[in-house]
Amino acid sequence: AVDRPNTGLLWDIHHPYRYFDEAPETTLSYLDGNIKYVHIKDSVMENGKASYRMLGYGDVPVLDCLKQLNKNGFKGYVSLEWLKRWCPELQEPGVVFSHYINYMSYLIRQI
Repeated sequence: AVDRPNTGLLWDIHHPYRYFDEAPETTLSYLDGNIKYVHIKDSVMENGKASYRMLGYGDVPVLDCLKQLNKNGFKGYVSLEWLKRWCPELQEPGVVFSHYINYMSYLIRQI
């Protein structure tokens, strides 16, 4: 690792869970203390492929990830990663971003 205050890691919660069946606690044990930024997206598996959903409509353990981040004292940034550019069938950003704000507010109250 690079021991510099201006470097850090981006944790995309989707990939370790979806493609490696890795629990948030396990991922965080590898990345502990180095995460500065988190990408959040949700999906389900359909026909062997990740099918993206609005937050809360998939099965990615988003709340568990947020709880673990909070437990570890995370003070960085969390943002929605919406892949409409690569998946044009996804909902429009105006709908999705509004939903993200409301749903994240709900999840944060659950921590």
